[in-house]
Amino acid sequence: MSGGRPEPKDQSDAELVFITKYGKPWGKETTDNPVSKETAKLLKLLSIQRRGVNFYALRHTFETIGGDAKDQVAVDHIMGHARDDMASVYRERISDERLKAVTDHVHEWLFGPASDAENPADNDSDAAQACHTEEPIAAAHDQDFHEPRDL
Repeated sequence: MSGGRPEPKDQSDAELVFITKYGKPWGKETTDNPVSKETAKLLKLLSIQRRGVNFYALRHTFETIGGDAKDQVAVDHIMGHARDDMASVYRERISDERLKAVTDHVHEWLFGPASDAENPADNDSDAAQACHTEEPIAAAHDQDFHEPRDL
């Protein structure tokens, strides 16, 4: 199929929303997967590629900082973590407000308070500058996850 979604190589992947240009799933249970590879390309393009800064460091950072929002159920949902407790079995949904509260918390940690976002002229340079630094991700990745500290 030219210009459209590739056909999956394995019919069990037919229901996936995203597949690679080779017809394989994006997600795999290894560090050698298409998402990690694409993240590495982006980090290299931004000149922030180094040991310890990768897709999984980003996930660790989101889990750690998102947990400070005090809604672990919402964090787990965003991260795609499945839990085997009874509450999870009976839970039918998690509100968008709860999910947004977690993502807003992580966004504020990374880019500063929301008041900065209200002024787009000031925010553009701050956002660009934040995208070109590895300090927040590296700091969260290097910290002891059992002992929170101020970053």
